[in-house]
Amino acid sequence: MNFAVVRGELEIVNRLLQNEEAYQTESKEKIMRRALIDASKVGFVDIVKRLLTVKDIDVNGTDSSQRTPLMHASENGHDDVRYSQPTIHNNNNLPI
Repeated sequence: MNFAVVRGELEIVNRLLQNEEAYQTESKEKIMRRALIDASKVGFVDIVKRLLTVKDIDVNGTDSSQRTPLMHASENGHDDVRYSQPTIHNNNNLPI
């Protein structure tokens, strides 16, 4: 999955997501979190939008440095990715 994401291969991502029931629940969550972070980091808006359609994907999931997909998009100047993601609230219930 991640190889297709970082290369911007939306069709391959779509095919892999069609077979998402093949993933075990725990590994699916990790795979989807990593894919969303990577797509946000490199700025592939179409892939981010597609991943956001996956049931129960955690848009607030963090990587090993505790950064979310939204943080990666912001850090790398991908405003188009930032605006494609739903509004996320911090602990004070204020939009980020």
